[in-house]
Amino acid sequence: MKRCSLLLTVTLVVLCLGCKRAPREPEPTVDGRTLTEWTSLAKDEDPAWRLEAADALGGMGPAAVPALAELLRDKEWLVRATAAVALGRMGPEAKAANPALTELLQNKEAGVRLAAAAALAEMGPEARGLAIAPLTELLRSKESGVSLAVPDYLEGMAPKARRVAFSTVVRLLAYNPLDVRVGAAIALGQIGPDAKAAVPALTELLRERNSDLRQTAAEELGNIGPDAKAALPAVTGLLRDESFHVRVAAAEALASISPESKKTAISALIESLRDERSSFRLTAAKALEKMGSEARAAVPALTNALHDTVPWVRDAAAGTLGEIGPEAKAAIPALAELLRENDSNLRMTAAEALGKMGAEAKAAIPALKNALHDDVPWVRSTAAQALKRIREGKNHRNP
Repeated sequence: MKRCSLLLTVTLVVLCLGCKRAPREPEPTVDGRTLTEWTSLAKDEDPAWRLEAADALGGMGPAAVPALAELLRDKEWLVRATAAVALGRMGPEAKAANPALTELLQNKEAGVRLAAAAALAEMGPEARGLAIAPLTELLRSKESGVSLAVPDYLEGMAPKARRVAFSTVVRLLAYNPLDVRVGAAIALGQIGPDAKAAVPALTELLRERNSDLRQTAAEELGNIGPDAKAALPAVTGLLRDESFHVRVAAAEALASISPESKKTAISALIESLRDERSSFRLTAAKALEKMGSEARAAVPALTNALHDTVPWVRDAAAGTLGEIGPEAKAAIPALAELLRENDSNLRMTAAEALGKMGAEAKAAIPALKNALHDDVPWVRSTAAQALKRIREGKNHRNP
């Protein structure tokens, strides 16, 4: 019996020693403080520290969710909103906080409602469904969200506390745009097709006097895609908008919502390539680039743009012609000419575009061979890659 007791004692001692030797996982840290330290600061009397803690905890993974869920009930609305933003950054890993986030959808502060709804939109399909209705309601909000309250809030803090809070406030302002409706539209666009119930409200924003709102609404309708077909007439009307950026957003949205509307969108962008303002020409070329080979009707206008007086417009036009690919073969002589430009970026873009046209660009082989002796290394390497693609008959759709 004594022998058995002795063996049992020895076994327990060995097991305990083994437990002591087992490595302990270190706590996550942010800005030199551990999870325990930030959790403690989340209960500090100073709201600036609670703000900073909310932001820091957002980078610490699921272990920080309980502390952040507690901050969702903070007496200061900015702390609540920051905690919601932090949970949204974690995504589905923070779904344990969904009930607390759902409660915030009824909060009196529009900025808090927006942050909570946008966070839920990141938590997976089920939670995303909860976010759509409050976000749609916020599209009609006349509240300015963060912008009015933040200055007064910071004014009441001591100088040191303001400095501590500053980085967190800036991040929140970046997440919560000055106009709550813009933020809600962006969040709905990120949800995508599941947000089709918001299409009528987004369509209403297309008639707003504020051009930023019209632009954002058009962009997010484009992100929703074919399920936003009901908005096509209103979006098409924006092709004549007084704001160029709204017109571009409308053209891109039309292309995303309906393949049949792409011709209308491309025609509008071709017209913009002839605008007297270089920034408009540049934006139009970039928008056409996103349409790839479907923008082939723009090849003549883009070829003309290769002779634009502004280098970055020529560069954008060359890049877009490359994305169109072999169907832009009419531009090959003009692209070959760009290989003699003084601007090395232009020479590189032209070489890359020729390579994307594959065997159709055989006429440019002599010019590309000359580019193998270019003074700039990346121009030489791009020309070499282009020659290889042309000889192998590879284009942008057959890499």
